[in-house]
Parts: sequence; structure tokens; C-alpha cells
Amino acid sequence: MRNNLQSSIYWAKKIVSLTSSSKQRKKHMAGTFFIMAFSVVPLMLVIILTNGMTEGITRKYINLQTGNVQIRKYQTDENDEVPLALIAEQLSDFKGASSSNIVYEGYGVIYSRSGSYTTMIRGVPQGFLKTPEIEEEIISFQGSLELVNDKSIVISSAIAENLSLNLHDKVAMAVVDYSEETTFFKPVIMEISGIISSGYNTLDNILVFINGSAAESLFKTSGDTYVSVRLSSLKLTDTWEAASEIKELYAGEGISISTWDTINASLFRNFAETKNILYVVMGLIIVIAGVNVSSSCIMLIQENYTSIGIMKALGAFNSDVRRAFLIALMTVSLVGTIAGVAIGLIIGSNLNPILAAISKTGIAAVDFYLIQIPIIIDYRQILLVILFTVIVTFFAVTIPLRRLKNISPLRIITS
Repeated sequence: MRNNLQSSIYWAKKIVSLTSSSKQRKKHMAGTFFIMAFSVVPLMLVIILTNGMTEGITRKYINLQTGNVQIRKYQTDENDEVPLALIAEQLSDFKGASSSNIVYEGYGVIYSRSGSYTTMIRGVPQGFLKTPEIEEEIISFQGSLELVNDKSIVISSAIAENLSLNLHDKVAMAVVDYSEETTFFKPVIMEISGIISSGYNTLDNILVFINGSAAESLFKTSGDTYVSVRLSSLKLTDTWEAASEIKELYAGEGISISTWDTINASLFRNFAETKNILYVVMGLIIVIAGVNVSSSCIMLIQENYTSIGIMKALGAFNSDVRRAFLIALMTVSLVGTIAGVAIGLIIGSNLNPILAAISKTGIAAVDFYLIQIPIIIDYRQILLVILFTVIVTFFAVTIPLRRLKNISPLRIITS
């Protein structure tokens, strides 16, 4: 068996040797290399892009909108409950928490001379937008991020553009008031103290912040009040663990707990489905590449009839010949795959300048994606790509190699 393997390796070297190969053989071996390399490159780019895009958007939604964990009260007897303000204070020192704040939230309408805009309005502490994790998600801003008084309002650049608003403009804001028997809008005059951009158009459409004390009064009868806890980790398992510990900590205190994956369930389900579709498409590209490798294998067999005849005449079995071609083509394919992974990693590591350049072209669709993403390289996914490519190539090469048993050494030698 050892001698047979050594013989197969010897002939495999002959097959892949460029110095002793014909031009056609060199062409097919080079073709196999480039087919596998350039089939893997787009798959690597899709992996890096989708991982970075999902991570970046998730981080922005968690830090600028929902937090990792939200705690609400569902009982009304204040004597039997821990006040939300105390919960927020206590959880600021919670294991793994980067911040813990009371958030007042409700829908409202912002009016300007150019029109009106209905959106979610969030009341947050004065220094909320100045915390490191929040500032990291804001790619640009004008004015101040400090909500210095009850008349200050910070809006996104998308809303400012929609309503033709500038820094320090006065705007009217109205929220629903259910305090009386009849429902009516409660208007207030606010001054734009800051205009921000998260870099993600969909999120920018709902970014409006006001001072928490003002929001407490405005949303007293119509909004939602909760404690928002932000964790230093974005891992879903860490979020679930934190939510479980908080639930145990305040058991019997009349609270309900929500995590970011349930709050934004539809959004992140869409991310997962899109990612899976892209992976399937890229996987099909690898399969098509395998078909091309199979064609190259057939051509190599035809061009090596003489070598095959000599091998069989010297006592090689069909399995030895198949093994020689399998080793040769799998080696070239594996080298091509590794080269494709390397090229993909190099391009993928420089995606941000590429995305920034694309954003300057004015393509409208770019507005719905991030132009700056965290570069995340998951080596487990890279190994899976290599493994999947090797498996596809193995089956693609094995099928045409079956015809080797039909090649007669006597016919080749006497022809």
C-alpha cells in the first residue's frame, strides 16, 4: 500500500509539474487554480461584509435605540415595587453593564415650516449622548450632544433634511395626551441643539432625543418608561445571561424584562435570512467552479493517455492512477482555494475605503447600508469555506476519474 501511494504521489508530481507539461496541460492546471481562487474571493467578501454589516447595525440599534436589556414595571402599587430610578441606579454597577438609564419613549409629531414628521421620541439623561459607547456610533454631529434643558432636542440629519431644519431652529413638537376624557395633542416649542448621523439611514429616520425630565412630563399619560441596560458585550448569550440574572435579582418586584433580539426580532430575522441567501448563492458559485474543475479533469485525462498507459503497463492499478490524478487536482485546487482566501482577506480588510468610495457615487441603495463597518474575521468560517471547497472539488474530480478503468494500456502503447 505504501509503495502504491508513493507511486501515485510520484505520478501526481509529474501531472502538476509545469516544467515537463505541455502547454495545454499547463493551461488546464492554471485554469483549475484560478477557477478555485476567484470562486472563493467573493464568498470571503460576502462573509466579511455580512458579518461586519450585521455587527455594525446591531451595535447601533443597541446603543442608540434599545439597549441590550429593557426592564419595565407591570404592577401599579408603588409600595410593593422597587422604583425604576432605583433599579437604574443599582444596575449601573451590574456585572458587564456599560450603562443603565431610565428612558421615556413615545410617538410624537415634529412640525416645521416645510412640513411635519411623525417619529419615536426618546427622553434620556442629559449626558446620555456623550457616553463613549454612544459617541462611537455617531459618525458626525453639529452643535452639542448635551441636552442642557427641557427645550433642547437632538435630531438626526435625515429628519433635519426632511423638514429643512438647521441648528438652533425652533420647532413645534406634539405628543398625544390621554390625561383628559378626550384625547388631544400636547404641543411644545423646542430648539434644535444638535444634529447627528449614525451612518445608517433606516436608524436615522427614528433618532430624536430630548431631555429626560421634559419627556417624563410629556409622556406621563401616553408613553413608555423603562430602564435600558447596555452591556459591554454584544453576544446574544451574554444578553440572555444578564437578563436571567436581573430577573432573579428582582424576582417578585413586578417587573418584565425584554432583550434586544426580541425587541428587534423582525429586523434581525431579516439579517439572518439575507445572510443565508447570500451564503447559498456563493455556495452555488463554488459548485459551478467544481463543475469547471471536473471539465479540466477530463481534459487532463485525455492529455495524459500515454502516461496513464505507462503507469498501467508498469503494474499500476486503476485505483493508483485515480489516486495520482486526485492528488494532483486536489493539490492545485487547495492551493487555489487558499490563495482565494488570502486575496479575499486582503480585500475584505480594506472594505471601509471601498464602501466610502461607493457611497460617493450617489447610488441611492447605499443609504440603506453602513459605509463603515467593523472588520470581523471569523476563522471558523474560513475553515468551513476551505472544507466545503475541498469536498466539492473532491466529488467534482472523482466522477470523471471513473473513466480511467476504460483506458487500455495495450491500445495506447501500440497506437
